[in-house]
Amino acid sequence: MIQSWRHADWPANHSSTVRLVFDQQDDAITRVLLEQSDVPAAQIKRIDGLWNQQIWRPLGGVLVRSLLQQVFFENLSPHDVYELLTDSNKCSRMTNKKYVSRFVRVC
Repeated sequence: MIQSWRHADWPANHSSTVRLVFDQQDDAITRVLLEQSDVPAAQIKRIDGLWNQQIWRPLGGVLVRSLLQQVFFENLSPHDVYELLTDSNKCSRMTNKKYVSRFVRVC
């Protein structure tokens, strides 16, 4: 199912696209995969929480997060993000955590 959707707080001319895929896992379980695009950047975290709190939980659903994530950085170039993720010392300094990373370059 694909639909145009907007939250009541958004400007009247701004909508996002929501794609829902329904998958029957067995007789008792239905999996719903949701992909939403064109969400205003300032609203992404809020909308993520609202889906779970206002839709999935009241319907009796359980949100399971996978490792597929999209992260947006306003002030970092792709090169900057790559450097932070592949340089343990830089990553540790930025996050105040100790990391040891070993990345395999895939071309």
